[in-house]
Amino acid sequence: MLVFYRLPPLQSWLACRVAGVLTLNVIGAGRVGRSLAYCCRKTGLFQIGGIINRSSKSTDMAVDYIGGGTACNSMKDMSPSDALMIGVTDGELFNVVKDAYAADLVRPGGLVFHLSGPLSSAELGVFRNKYKAKVASLHLIKSFEAPIRHSRDLSGIYASVEGDDEAVIVLSEMLESLDIKPIRISASHKILYHAASVFACNYLTALFDIALDLMAKAGIDRSLARQALIPLVKGTVSNLEELDTPNALTGPVARADIDLIAKQSRAIAHLDERYDFIYRELGMIALDLTRRAGVHPSDCCDEIAVVLDGPPTQK
Repeated sequence: MLVFYRLPPLQSWLACRVAGVLTLNVIGAGRVGRSLAYCCRKTGLFQIGGIINRSSKSTDMAVDYIGGGTACNSMKDMSPSDALMIGVTDGELFNVVKDAYAADLVRPGGLVFHLSGPLSSAELGVFRNKYKAKVASLHLIKSFEAPIRHSRDLSGIYASVEGDDEAVIVLSEMLESLDIKPIRISASHKILYHAASVFACNYLTALFDIALDLMAKAGIDRSLARQALIPLVKGTVSNLEELDTPNALTGPVARADIDLIAKQSRAIAHLDERYDFIYRELGMIALDLTRRAGVHPSDCCDEIAVVLDGPPTQK
């Protein structure tokens, strides 16, 4: 049993690992929860206990995928465990926490953590009060279109962790054993942290779809456009790996091609004013990058700003 409040947390964790007695209950073994539980079992970090999803079919699939654990129809079927991982959606978390709290799923002094990006460990405070549990939130900085195929698929990624010190230590060690790099953040910053991930991942997909749409309007088939644009995106990402954003920026704003910026904005506005709004707003942010890089005189940047800030008919 994990007893963080009696032993130094890392020693307690290591002692339990050696003894092989750590059990993990899983509520919400979706794409992320299933992947993490699979890795924990595969590497011997935990013995998987009860698993429960929305449907019995989904639960059975999770048990088969993870390769361990017991399919449960309700929380009443679960035995108390050393650790409880909650991988449900943000909208479900409050009610699931309430039900898990009432079902006594955690042993005294255990570990409770959820996998939400924007929500903090404060959502789990009731477990701290009742069980003297250590609570935390853990968020893998990765896009999961499906559960991973192998534990190495998580190798090298980063994850945010916040919560009680003892819980953060334990989860950080767990992540490092999976070759995942932990980043400790403040609970009060989780919304902004997750918004950053949304920009870097979800909105990148939305922007790519705009690019495909414009290609289609230019007479290029979307499937061919995708093949043509993917190397461009990869090249941009490669630049970002090596350079800071001001120096990685390319394109008409970086070159101060004012005439081209105006022509593109007008052409886009004729097709979709939403796209033109995005083009101009992102252009202003790109202009901020060029100012930071100091590559153009101030008056040149001011001219670009006038073009980007005015209505399309004035460009």
